[in-house]
Amino acid sequence: MKQIMKSLISLGLFTATVLAVLSFMVFFQENRYLAMIREQQKNTGDIVFLKRTVSALKTEYESLIREGFDPKTSADFIANLPVLAEFSGIERFTMQTKGTRQEGKQEIMTVEMTMDGRFASIASFVDILERSRLPIQIETLMMERSARTVSATMTIRIYYRR
Repeated sequence: MKQIMKSLISLGLFTATVLAVLSFMVFFQENRYLAMIREQQKNTGDIVFLKRTVSALKTEYESLIREGFDPKTSADFIANLPVLAEFSGIERFTMQTKGTRQEGKQEIMTVEMTMDGRFASIASFVDILERSRLPIQIETLMMERSARTVSATMTIRIYYRR
């Protein structure tokens, strides 16, 4: 009888140990799923914020277009480059006009820009340049990544008729 009781107690302890280990494994797995869900919720919040930001940028860009870059002169466009960079989210922006030359009926102005920001901000700025009404050629674009930002140097040519 004692031996049966010892066997039953041993079996009970073994079963309790197995259940405890299984419970811990299930608990660990559930915690991992909860962490993934929390991260996805955070990413969803970031996506909503970015969509609102993009929508606001589109509205601002469209209003700038309506207020107008005169396609006959590049001066208005160049004056608005820092504003467009700011709307794109670029943190630091400088530019320098490298000169103007005549080529047939077109005048070509070369502008060199340096900027720091997130890659998405620089890509957004390049997209704005490409959508402008003035014919623009990106002559050079060099990027360098650091721990937190991307630094870019870009030379563009702006073509317009005189």
